[in-house]
Amino acid sequence: MPIIEEILGHARSQPGRPAFEIDGETVGFAELADSALGFAHRLNALSVGTRALLPGRPPQGVVALSLRNSTSFVRAFVGATASTCATAVLDPSWPSRRTAAVLATLGPDVLVTDSADVAGLAEARRCRVVVTAGVEAPGTDRLDVWTSRTDAASASRVLADRDDDQILLIGFTSGTTSAPKAFARTRRSWRGSLPASARLLRAGPGETTLAPGPLAHGLSLYGLAESLYSGGTLVSARRFRARDCVSGVTDRGATRFLGVPTMLRALAVAADSPGALEGLRTLVSSGAKLDRSVMASLARVAPRALLVEYYGASELNFVSTATTDLSAPLPDLHDSASYVGEPFPGVEVSVRSPDGAELGEGERGTVFVRSDIVSEGYLGPGDGTGFRRDGAWCTVGDQGYLRGGALHIIGREGEMLISGGHNVYPAEVEGALREARPLSEVQVLGLPDPHLGTRLVAVLRRSEAGHLAEEELRRHVERHLPRHKVPREFYSVDQWPLTSSGKISKRTLTEWIEAGRDDRVQRIP
Repeated sequence: MPIIEEILGHARSQPGRPAFEIDGETVGFAELADSALGFAHRLNALSVGTRALLPGRPPQGVVALSLRNSTSFVRAFVGATASTCATAVLDPSWPSRRTAAVLATLGPDVLVTDSADVAGLAEARRCRVVVTAGVEAPGTDRLDVWTSRTDAASASRVLADRDDDQILLIGFTSGTTSAPKAFARTRRSWRGSLPASARLLRAGPGETTLAPGPLAHGLSLYGLAESLYSGGTLVSARRFRARDCVSGVTDRGATRFLGVPTMLRALAVAADSPGALEGLRTLVSSGAKLDRSVMASLARVAPRALLVEYYGASELNFVSTATTDLSAPLPDLHDSASYVGEPFPGVEVSVRSPDGAELGEGERGTVFVRSDIVSEGYLGPGDGTGFRRDGAWCTVGDQGYLRGGALHIIGREGEMLISGGHNVYPAEVEGALREARPLSEVQVLGLPDPHLGTRLVAVLRRSEAGHLAEEELRRHVERHLPRHKVPREFYSVDQWPLTSSGKISKRTLTEWIEAGRDDRVQRIP
């Protein structure tokens, strides 16, 4: 890990403090340091790495992790990232076909998994070593053996062998609208972002952080690294249950919460009574813009908290942050639906036209960033979408504008819809609909249409849409946006379909509507 030295420091200063907890099982800093160095030593001893992961890079080994939230994940992840190998974090909820395809493409030297099915894949058997945790599979090694303590000389070699320019992490984009892409981050880029994020997101040695999302995904994975770097305790969960998170604050004394907007909304509902979460100092949200009504609900139950929303992308790391003091009246920001805050420390932002010219205040274009913490790009050939470079500047195709030094995002290039010859960004329409109180969650989709090419449809939560009629919703959008951006149809759902990271799946919503007779989605008259 880029922070193994910090973990060793915490092991000396507070050896008994839990570094990580899940369902009553804990691992302390001293124990974690020993297991990480043991795992890293055994990886390095394999002398893996016969191919370059990116052009111009020296050969480097790859260790792949397919593990659910557990102490096994933390031991393996910290150990793998302390080694000279690149660590690929696979989503354990992927179907077998996708996992097999990723393993075939990556060709990892070592695979660590808690699934007998994954261990039994033909692609897994091509690895030099398969290590299992909590399951029995023929021909595999055991994780507890790989994470056993090593001697002092071997541990010292682990710390000396690493290079900040090595690939540290192979991650995968969230895949809410398309198949995930593999991207690479160096040890230097992770190390470079930690001091500033720990300060802005208020991670520290006395903090206990609830992060109930999948550790295989960016928000919780980075939250784990940040907490370990700072000397705090991260409390995870095998499954997100809002009431359990409330208990984590009231009974366990958690002071921070990390989650996507759907989790924060559920947390506010589960807390119910005013001040129920007054022990929370910090709420961190990413993945989508939080609606003002959700902020108001959070202010009611966590009145002493600072809410920090950060905008970024897997490929770009942090881009901007927006903070809201929930103890004060909520600010009435201009264009609040698109506002994503001020640039993250060390990050420069530029908005450009299609011909690359830098645009002025309030002019809409493609958002580019320049920083030392961006990724190295995708592994393998790209499809022409997503991350790309223009010299030192990078973009994932997000569209937005700058106003008063603050960044506003209106949508992503790949998500732009063309309806009746007009360009429409769903996020812009979603923002307009959220202004119709008390709508907290809205999704705008594009469906094939013989006349328009694509027709816009909007989906709302049924509990919030029950009193609203289609014509009322349409008139509301028309007050904010041109007529060609007004959805032609409105639907409602009882429950949002979610991706494994907790984000709303637009792909599944589209499938439900196109099925025509799916009871999970109903047309609003």
